[in-house]
Amino acid sequence: MARSSYASEFHFSREVRRLTGESPAALRRRIMLERAAWRLHRGESVSAVAADEGWSSPEVFSRAFSRTFGVPPSRAADIEFRVSAPNGLHFHPPQSLWLDSDGDTKEPEISQLMVAHDVADTAYLINQAMQLSKDQWTQDISPGQVILDWDGPEPSVGAVLGAIVWTKEVWLATIEGRDFPSRDATQPALTTPQQLATGRRPTRRHRHRRLVRTTRIVSAVRHRRARADLLGSPARTRPRDAGPPWCSHRAR
Repeated sequence: MARSSYASEFHFSREVRRLTGESPAALRRRIMLERAAWRLHRGESVSAVAADEGWSSPEVFSRAFSRTFGVPPSRAADIEFRVSAPNGLHFHPPQSLWLDSDGDTKEPEISQLMVAHDVADTAYLINQAMQLSKDQWTQDISPGQVILDWDGPEPSVGAVLGAIVWTKEVWLATIEGRDFPSRDATQPALTTPQQLATGRRPTRRHRHRRLVRTTRIVSAVRHRRARADLLGSPARTRPRDAGPPWCSHRAR
């Protein structure tokens, strides 16, 4: 890692510790133990987990596990698999790393994690849709399909993704105190996957900021800490001329 960063091992380790509060070895060790604890939660044997995670023996693994979690591996089901960290970087099942918080906490901020997942999934779908032709983008695949009554029919890929993006623009408008955004700007006949991804619209009237900016939504959610704080009273947070309810979860 130091070599790929064009730095000496000493300088690389010092910078990682300065930025994360942990040395590279300590960070890796903690992540491996979190993953091991999660696997033990799922009922895997201590010996199998110790071998797969690279420990020299089950005994060495057990000692390290006990020092970190305060209980032996046989009691892993009694504890949470995350360990307090100064940087909020934790193992995220089944095989990812997530920056769940600002640090010094075992548990992720659930609302932040859900928003990050949702925006990442939407970005992935839009990237896949960029491979479609214009006709495929607007082609009726499921004629008459209606997910939410007030959203109207969504028969094509463009209509479904346009509705998903428009919902997020409503979130942002509510968080930032702006007017209710126009639905016309995300209609498949008037936009493309590229325009959905960048927030660029065919007309000046529908100029919006970039959609895929996870930090804007996540930061707003983190500062509210809970759904009740985020939504507040209907009179304060519901956009003007809101029309039909818009906060319901979209079943996809």
